[in-house]
Amino acid sequence: MTQILQPKEFEKAIKIIKQGGLVAFPTETVYGLGADARNQEALDKIFAVKKRSLNNPLHLNISDVNLVNEFVEKIPATVQKVMDIFWPGPLTIILPLKKGTLPDIITGSLSAVGFRMPQNEIALALIRSVGIMVGPSANISGNFSPTRVEHVLADLDGKIDAVLDDGESLGGIESTILDVSTFTQPKILRSGAITREMLEEFFPNLQVIKNKKHYMPNVSIIIINSQKQDWSDAIAWAKRKRKRIGLLTDKKIIEKFANHVHATYVLTENNDINLAVKRLFAGLRKLDKIKQSLDVVFVQSFDGEGLTLAYRNCLLKAAGS
Repeated sequence: MTQILQPKEFEKAIKIIKQGGLVAFPTETVYGLGADARNQEALDKIFAVKKRSLNNPLHLNISDVNLVNEFVEKIPATVQKVMDIFWPGPLTIILPLKKGTLPDIITGSLSAVGFRMPQNEIALALIRSVGIMVGPSANISGNFSPTRVEHVLADLDGKIDAVLDDGESLGGIESTILDVSTFTQPKILRSGAITREMLEEFFPNLQVIKNKKHYMPNVSIIIINSQKQDWSDAIAWAKRKRKRIGLLTDKKIIEKFANHVHATYVLTENNDINLAVKRLFAGLRKLDKIKQSLDVVFVQSFDGEGLTLAYRNCLLKAAGS
């Protein structure tokens, strides 16, 4: 079985990783799966336990911005300013790689690599002690990202050595991925808590890539925008189709329709987008894995930019729409 370590047992986690083991660790976004980036055997384990495609690159987790210079020929002044402002924080930055500095298994044989400096003291201390780590989300590829230790264990218990327990993640969704590997056309490959509006100040021609379906839930995810669509109509349609229904939405909507559906999860209260972001993955996991399988889960969406856009991005990756 996988050990559950408390923060005071931090030294055990360091020892495990330095010996080539895998430890799930907390960040401000979701739980990551930590391994020594210079240990080939540990890197092989990451791909095996996550069932991750070998052409899906890993990012480097660092604790000191100066470490980027070891792997990158030159950091443009604008990118350096972004690092200084947003690190530590939920931002992954992809830069062109200096040849021969990293094994192909990390980069997927690409000529660029992503860097991330988490805003979590446990994570930073762990990375600092190991030197440099990889830290993809601590889940089976295609499953929803883990925001609690129980989510990590649901996917990886017995497959990894330990998990460092720091309670529920504060953020709830993954980091923003900013690709500046070409410099001439910066792109947001994944929207997160660091929003397009924040980054456009530095990159006026910033492009946002629409994400394709990424998660593979057992149940059909249908997005409902309360300002444009009627919950009554959606539920009536599902009933006509004899579908078992789940609701992941605001508390008031759940109170109104709870007797007409088979399962519910309170996503937010008073349409608080910050709470919705924090609870999204937990709610999706809960409804996707209940004992009596559902056929469809209606999930609330919101209009707006910034963090709301990142939230919708996660939903789109689950619904595939």
